[in-house]
Amino acid sequence: MLLTGKMPISRERARFGLDVIHELQQMTDQLTLTIDRTPLLNMKANDDKLIAFVENRKKADLYTTDYNLGKVAAVEGI
Repeated sequence: MLLTGKMPISRERARFGLDVIHELQQMTDQLTLTIDRTPLLNMKANDDKLIAFVENRKKADLYTTDYNLGKVAAVEGI
């Protein structure tokens, strides 16, 4: 099966993100990791949801491999 467009890169990045989360879960003696599935229904774009989520939780950090999301977060002071 041949995938075209962004699909292979998106899947690879998603897999990498899940691998990082798994590694973080193994570091329970060094940090507290919480997975929050609170829906943010008033926004459509996932990037906007991530920024709003982190802004609303003062003790949350945003880690991303997405260059543009990282830039937006920096401008927002996250």
